[in-house]
Amino acid sequence: MFYAYAAWKSRIIGVALLGAGLIANAVVAGPNPYTHPAGPNGETHTHELGVAITCASPPYYYLNGHDGGREWSLVADAFRQTGHPARALYFSLGDALDAFRNGWIDAVWVCGGTEIEIPEGWYWSKRLLPRRFAAATLADMHRPIESLADLAGSTVGVHPEVAAVLGDALKPLEGIDPPLQVIANHALLLLKLYRRRLDVVVVETSAFEYFRQKLPAAVQSGESVALHEIFSPLYPRLVFRDSMLRDAFDQAWTDRPDQDDADPVASSHSPDHASAQLQE
Repeated sequence: MFYAYAAWKSRIIGVALLGAGLIANAVVAGPNPYTHPAGPNGETHTHELGVAITCASPPYYYLNGHDGGREWSLVADAFRQTGHPARALYFSLGDALDAFRNGWIDAVWVCGGTEIEIPEGWYWSKRLLPRRFAAATLADMHRPIESLADLAGSTVGVHPEVAAVLGDALKPLEGIDPPLQVIANHALLLLKLYRRRLDVVVVETSAFEYFRQKLPAAVQSGESVALHEIFSPLYPRLVFRDSMLRDAFDQAWTDRPDQDDADPVASSHSPDHASAQLQE
């Protein structure tokens, strides 16, 4: 369900960056690109990793030509702790998995809410930072929202990135009247909410706050927003082909000093992160 409007951009950016990454990697990579630490001297890796970013949403990752963002900074630092520098490459999920399957990139950052089956020989990392989704309304509407069923009869909007990540969790909104509005502009979504052209916007809460702070104060007009958290948190993970590299990343991720956004039950490698379910 990756949004169509950005497909051509993601392919161009991804192919261009992938080409640069492959050239750089070819210089340092031998027949086995992963030279794991071994022996008493603790030799380090020299292979630069290509990591596909399939959900480039601020504040987790900034798609601005400079790798940055809260989560990417932590991920890149964890890779550095293993001895690997890492280069972010922006892809749609389908293109990323194709490149990964062909051995052109080393890991895929997966955020999708639709179940993804991985074959034998691929390995999930530990959970990354949680994504929290909510139905945003103007607070003065005073409307209780405990499930998507409570949105019946409302005008509802969503950004295609949010729709892509939530996946099957949004199926109850298919066929609603009035129809769900998929709007590929965060600022326009918020403007429609504040101008009461939309009753509800389905948002990822950190991204919502990031874009809300960029709106002029006059647009918000002192209006408060209520966030109805009717979805369970979703936890992105990385997919690896090399279990030793995955283990080294997981250890570095677990040992990182900033644990403020850590998931307290993040030890499992099972792909249960891939289902963003409605809360009971």
